[in-house]
Amino acid sequence: MKAIVVGASGLIGAQVVQIAAREKLYGSIVAPARRKIGVPDGVENPIVDFDKLESAHWKADHIFCCIGTTIKVAGSQEAFRRVDYDIAVNTAALARSNGASKIFVVSALGADKKSGIFYSKVKGEMEAAIIEMGFAETWIFRPSLLTGERKDSRPGEVLGQIVGSIFSPLFIGGIKKYKPIAGEVVARAMLCAAFLSRPGVNIVESDQIQELGKAG
Repeated sequence: MKAIVVGASGLIGAQVVQIAAREKLYGSIVAPARRKIGVPDGVENPIVDFDKLESAHWKADHIFCCIGTTIKVAGSQEAFRRVDYDIAVNTAALARSNGASKIFVVSALGADKKSGIFYSKVKGEMEAAIIEMGFAETWIFRPSLLTGERKDSRPGEVLGQIVGSIFSPLFIGGIKKYKPIAGEVVARAMLCAAFLSRPGVNIVESDQIQELGKAG
């Protein structure tokens, strides 16, 4: 089988590529990016202009969409939407048109297309657009605050990780899904889901990601 990993330079995408390659889960792994990135031996890393995908041919069985940024890093709401909505939706559509049967998407806790919060609204709209494409299996992962080393600096997340680690034991019961979660756990959960058989749309909240990631 062949897998495409979009966002392989990020916290979760990099882990998906590393784990999948190390454990030989796919016969072929492609990690398209705007520039050359560090990938394991045997993983393809084609240079792609995500604003011009018309000529791209992404034939694969599974696509992992791990693309994501923040409004602060992107610089504006418009730039944020171009990444978290446009790139995610356009790459998913391209993979679908080239025969991909399963898609695994990193969204966010609280994603809702009707939300009054811009970030959550865009994530919800992205989810809805991908669900409409009709993959045999659509997996939406909604992690809480992510922990792990990033290549880009996100001071707000660092502070959140520190606070989250202190209060982590208190995240039980109904607020369990708000507990911070490691990027590697999310990646393992996605790869675990890839080899399950659950046709249709599967929404995986953060506490469920924790459990699935431990099993993967």
